[in-house]
Amino acid sequence: MLLIDFATLSILIVIGSLYLMAISLRMDVLSMAARAFPIGAGVLAGLVFLASWAGVPYTRSSLLFLSSLLVISMATIIYIRRKHSSRTVIRPKSKRIYQYAKPHLPILFIAAVALAILSWLSVGRAYSSWDAIVIWGLNAIGFAEQGTIMRPIGAYGLSYPINLPLQISFFRLLSGDLAPGSKLLFPFYYISLVLGTYAFLQKRSNWKIGLVGALLLGTIPIVVEHATIGYANLPFTVYLVLGLIGIVEGVEGKNTGDQIVGGIMLGFASWTRPEGAYLILPMLLAIYMGMRFLQTSQSFRVRAWILPPIIFISVWQAFMTANGHQSFFGSVLNIAWNALKRGDLNISAFYWTARYAARQVIDPRVWGFIVPVGLLIVVLHWRRLFSKTSSSLLFLGVPAAIGVLSLFVYYYLASFRQEIHYLLGTSVNRLFMPVWVIGFIAALSSEHSIESDLFVSD
Repeated sequence: MLLIDFATLSILIVIGSLYLMAISLRMDVLSMAARAFPIGAGVLAGLVFLASWAGVPYTRSSLLFLSSLLVISMATIIYIRRKHSSRTVIRPKSKRIYQYAKPHLPILFIAAVALAILSWLSVGRAYSSWDAIVIWGLNAIGFAEQGTIMRPIGAYGLSYPINLPLQISFFRLLSGDLAPGSKLLFPFYYISLVLGTYAFLQKRSNWKIGLVGALLLGTIPIVVEHATIGYANLPFTVYLVLGLIGIVEGVEGKNTGDQIVGGIMLGFASWTRPEGAYLILPMLLAIYMGMRFLQTSQSFRVRAWILPPIIFISVWQAFMTANGHQSFFGSVLNIAWNALKRGDLNISAFYWTARYAARQVIDPRVWGFIVPVGLLIVVLHWRRLFSKTSSSLLFLGVPAAIGVLSLFVYYYLASFRQEIHYLLGTSVNRLFMPVWVIGFIAALSSEHSIESDLFVSD
């Protein structure tokens, strides 16, 4: 059955690769390798969601049909675009493959070894953690067994986004998920994050800096743990981080296609974790306001990366409203609002959130050495990082800071619903995962500044 599971992963990678090529003909090989799997998994899950919502039975046959439809349609678009464009995906000629790949062989070898080990650990561990079982795993079983997304059987039901449960359900339909092969999703998300970080940093500096950054990120204890336990926090982090990185690369390369890909990945992030929209919308607003302040040039295609997440969020909200569901964050907000009207301020929640978050982020057993390394780099390169020409500050540093502030507010609001110490003790590391990762990458990329001609008055 694992052969079928690996074939399922291969299908997702093929779909993602074709989708990326159809949107951005100039995307380099490393960036495509990092994004192909998460994009492919998200695109197929999105199409299944729309089809099931429209009343199409969710069966093995319909899943295979939709997969084939994606492959054929994307291949057709690529053919048409290439026929009318001289710009192609940057690929080396066959006789130069070794010369092209030689600098990247260390990270590719390390990634292959890590993928093999983590895949073995993840599948062997099965679904043994609480949320992995009662939320993501059970909802996936419900979708596959009931033949529709309308009757989930796990906790929170459709008040939680269903991107990850749908991806897990692919394996349930195609192989029975006996191994369970769906646990392979999480090591592949991990590798996407490591390769995406490496591809981003090596283009901005060199392959050595990229390798060091990828190794530091890839050895963070909590990130490694989430590559095996089956929670949605790592997939959410991958979509959010690679989405923001994609926007940076699209702006610096004056490539609208890359900016669209970045926006699509942010859209998938909003559809992966319940706090997704809550984090992403303030980040996008902060970036937009920063662009207005800097009076940026036409290299920024704002609609390319703002519209996709807004569309995702709007469609999901419309679905929940049409079916009488309320988002998890919506219920938290209602409870908090009622408590505040009664005069219950609960200000101490901010103190406890700061204490928990600070204590965990400096613990090397949780977050490795990203704090001392990140701070050292910021101190050494603070002029570049905080200059007006720093794309790292605008697209990574500012979103990381806004994300931290948003999570503080989130925990404050959630403290009216649940005891704050229990809430922090069970979730603070994983909820802060994307913003700490984004901040670390922003610090590592501070050596590079966007060319000044991109920051000129119109």
